[in-house]
Amino acid sequence: MAVTIRQITAHQFAPAFDLLCRFFAEEGFNVPLELIRLNLESFLSRADYGAFLAYVEGQPIGIATVSTTISVELGRMAEIDDLYVLPDARGHGVAGALITAALDWCRAQGRTYIQVTITPEGEAAHGLTRFYDKIGFADTRRKLMSRAL
Repeated sequence: MAVTIRQITAHQFAPAFDLLCRFFAEEGFNVPLELIRLNLESFLSRADYGAFLAYVEGQPIGIATVSTTISVELGRMAEIDDLYVLPDARGHGVAGALITAALDWCRAQGRTYIQVTITPEGEAAHGLTRFYDKIGFADTRRKLMSRAL
């Protein structure tokens, strides 16, 4: 399977939106479609956020998104927000190719640190810790907590 990775621009909004909607539905995230649309539009308008589509034979089969920030502790950092590959395309290195593109983009942006959040559901369904371990990520033993504003 020959995979091509392209950074997403506003011109690839439709396939990016479709893949993210599938991702959120399959993983059980309760995100209204209109909110996905609005957030993706905002995301794609920012130069400091990266989004990548994976294609096979011209068909979009996967997506990765990366946001960036500056931390006093960690400096110019990034986070992999979303990573999704269509079920039929899994196990062929597509996710790894998307992560490689994201890491290359982060380095080009001057980012020195990248993190990813693994949900218990993602771990149970996909063994994400093992996947990220294989590509050099390490468990920081930090606990992520959040609150709606």
